Order: sequence, then C-alpha cells, then structure tokens
Amino acid sequence: MRNMVYLFIGTNSFAKQARLRQLAEKHKADVTHVRADDQLPSVDEMSEATLFGGSRLIVLHGGTSRLERETQLPRLARSPHVIVVWEDKMDKRKTATAEWLKDKQLTLEQFEPPVAESIPQWIVKRAGELGASIDLKTAQHMQARLMMESQPGKFGAPPIDVWRLENELRKLCSYVDNKTITMESVDAVIT
Repeated sequence: MRNMVYLFIGTNSFAKQARLRQLAEKHKADVTHVRADDQLPSVDEMSEATLFGGSRLIVLHGGTSRLERETQLPRLARSPHVIVVWEDKMDKRKTATAEWLKDKQLTLEQFEPPVAESIPQWIVKRAGELGASIDLKTAQHMQARLMMESQPGKFGAPPIDVWRLENELRKLCSYVDNKTITMESVDAVIT
C-alpha cells in the first residue's frame, strides 16, 4: 500500500500533534521525529520496510529546506511509511515554496492557531471531546479569565496559546468530574 507524504504548515503545534496521533493510529505506525538539527536519514532509510513489516510515521522538521523536492520526494511518495514534512512557516513569495505547495505528491494541511473571536466555540467543542459540557457564555468567561480576548486595533497581538487553553480546560473537566463547566467552576479553577 502506498501512503501519502504530508506537508504540515502552521504554528498551531497542538493541532499538528493531534493530527500526528490520528495518522499514527490510522496506520498503526510508530512515530519518529527528525528534528531540524538532526542528521537527515537517507531516502533509502526512510523508505525501507521495517523488520516485522510495521508502519512508521516519520516527521521531518524543517524538511522543505533539507529535501530535494524533484528527486527525493517522488521516492518518499513510494515509501511504505507515512512521511510528514513539518514546517512552522514558509515564505510564500519564494518560487521553491510555491512548488512545494502545489506538488501533487503531497497532502497539504495547514495549522494556524485560532483567532480570539473563535476561542469560545473551540472551548465548547473541545470540552465536549473531553467528556464535559460548557455553554458559550461560560466559554467566553473562561477566555476572559485567561486574558485571551481580542485586542482590536493592536498590531501583532500575541498568538493564542492553545496548549495553555487545553491544560486549563482539562483541569476544569477534572474539577467538574466531566460534567457541566459553570461560571463558578471557571472562577474556582482559573485564578
């Protein structure tokens, strides 16, 4: 079976990690991270079958600057493993970036952090995924307690820290024993 090569772009590392877990479960694959300062394995090493035929998910951090798209990417696309090229940002003005983004051998997935206006909806959805419930007004209150409110007119407002949001939401779910998160529970947990 031929697996795709994925190109993950964006600064929302929380969503990227969640997607990696999803891919690893789907393909029953062991995950290997090759960091930007690690030596890049050869394409042969990334393409060879494992001893017992298991699947691997290989994450290449900063891979677009380290792989030869025209020669190495076609070989990786034939690999029995899942390959994820992980980038936080790519300069879309560059020709090389445009070529990576339009390459049909890749599945492009973008991971931008949520904007302040969408945080309450994200909280409601994520609380449900964690087994609790929260109404929109309480989610807005939680956002305000975490000082993750929109700052209209402020250029360069700090990005939303999704990891912090997740940690606080998990604490709240535990506090309410995965039932309904209320204004009172938000005030009690988030100080």
